[in-house]
Amino acid sequence: MTAGHQNAIWDLAVHPVQDLLISAGADGVCKLWKPFNVAEFVLSENGETFQPTSICVLAPDPNLLAVSYSNARTAVFDINTEKLVTNIKSNGTYDGTQGTQINRVVSHPTSSVVITAHEDKQINFFDYKSGDVVHSMIAHQDAVTGIDVDSQGLFVLTSGHDRSIRLWDYHSRSCIQEISAHWNKFDQGIFDVKFHPTLSYFASAGADGLSKIFMKRKE
Repeated sequence: MTAGHQNAIWDLAVHPVQDLLISAGADGVCKLWKPFNVAEFVLSENGETFQPTSICVLAPDPNLLAVSYSNARTAVFDINTEKLVTNIKSNGTYDGTQGTQINRVVSHPTSSVVITAHEDKQINFFDYKSGDVVHSMIAHQDAVTGIDVDSQGLFVLTSGHDRSIRLWDYHSRSCIQEISAHWNKFDQGIFDVKFHPTLSYFASAGADGLSKIFMKRKE
């Protein structure tokens, strides 16, 4: 049996076209699980190993993997060579505490953009090829915990500990729908949101122990 992580697992991702499972652990390691083989990705600096918080395969280039970290860094790795490709400049608001960490990273389905959801209420858009910021904005009144992009790349969905789900127009970056969806529990609201891959539905997972399904508002 192959050894797993030495601490909590924060995120899992299934590769869209290959027989791969990717995991991100609090032990500072991302693991790429292949049949009969495991590859590891570690990002460190000056002897410090960073703790990954979220992972996603980049939809326009499924050979690349984006990893966000608790120190608000985001890195892009090549799955085949296991090498670092891009250091994204995502830690501009990091203050050395978990209050500014990245909670989630997602890929736009058609363009070279990744979007990060931050503990300090922000979401940020980056070009993963250059590593530069495309857009940055305050998205919630509390930590942004979940983020997703619909399959056509037209809408962004976010959730936060302010108990709200917000639907954004990708191009204008304007909020077009807001839902107060869950009850708070231990100062936490909503943990994650996800679009249905083909239908006009999205789902949320709340700290109140409930999962809810909603229909996207028709424009």
